[in-house]
Amino acid sequence: KKTDEGKSEEERKKTDEGKSEEESVGEYERKTKISVRKTLDRLRAFGEGDTPAKGSDKAADEPTYPDKMLAVVSDGLLPGVDVFPALPTDVEVQKRIEEKEKIIVACEKCEAITKGGQAAYDRIKQGVSVWDIYGGDTKVYLPKEKTEIKKDMIIAISTKLVKNVYPLSFEDVNEFREVDYPAYKQLRAVVGTRQENIVDGNYDVVVTLFKEDGKGHSGVAREASDVEIHYQKRQNLTYWVMQKKLSIEKYREKTQESVDKTLEKLLAMGKGKVGGGDNIDAYHGA
Repeated sequence: KKTDEGKSEEERKKTDEGKSEEESVGEYERKTKISVRKTLDRLRAFGEGDTPAKGSDKAADEPTYPDKMLAVVSDGLLPGVDVFPALPTDVEVQKRIEEKEKIIVACEKCEAITKGGQAAYDRIKQGVSVWDIYGGDTKVYLPKEKTEIKKDMIIAISTKLVKNVYPLSFEDVNEFREVDYPAYKQLRAVVGTRQENIVDGNYDVVVTLFKEDGKGHSGVAREASDVEIHYQKRQNLTYWVMQKKLSIEKYREKTQESVDKTLEKLLAMGKGKVGGGDNIDAYHGA
C-alpha cells in the first residue's frame, strides 16, 4: 500500500524510526555539552578561589517506597550498574570499591634497546600506531579507511579463547600523544576497554628515545640513543563464568605472561626482527 508521497507504510516507518534515532542522539549530544560546560564552570570556580559546595555523604531525604521501587526497576534495566533510590553513602561506596580492587590485576614490565636510536624508536612507533602489540591468535581492527590509531578512536579486538571461540571486544584510544624535548622523545598510547568487552581495564605503552644520558622508568639509568619501552596492563575479568574459571593468582600469572609477550614483540620490532602483523609465537618458533 502506497502513501500519497509514494512511499510504502514500511518505508515511512523506517524513515520515522531513523528520524527518531537522530533526534535521540541530538538530544544526548546537547545534554553532554551542557554537562561539559558545567564541569568547566566548576573548574573555573576552583581556579578563582570560589570553591563549589561539596556534596554530602548523607541522603537529603529518606527515600519513599515508590522511590525504592523505581530504583529496583531501574537496577534491572541497567545490568552491571548498581542503582540506589538516593545518593549512596561514602561508606557504602568505599566498600564496593574495595571489592572491585580485589579482582584487579596490574602487571608491568620495562625493557630497553641499548643504542637503538631513532630507527628502533620509529619501528616500535609504527607497531604501536596500529596497536599491533599482541601475540597469539589475535587481530586488531581499526575503523574503515583508518591507518593508525588516534585519541578518542574506537577500535576492536578479537582473540582466541578456546577452539572456535573468538569474542569481539571494543576499546577506546584514551591517549595517543608524542612529545619531543631536547633530552628525549616520547610516545604514549593508552587504550581502555568499553562496555562490550570480556575484560575491564586499560593498557599503557610508553616508548622513550633518549637523546642524552638520563633516568628512565623507576629511575633506571639510560644513555643517549637508548630506547626504553614500558608496558602496563591493568584489568579484571567481567563475566562470572570466566572469574570462576580462573583464580586471581592464576589470572595474575596469565596477565604477566601476556605483558612479557607484548614486551618481547615490541623489542623485536625495535630490533627489526618482527614486522607489523607478525605473530610473536612465530618469532619464538612455537
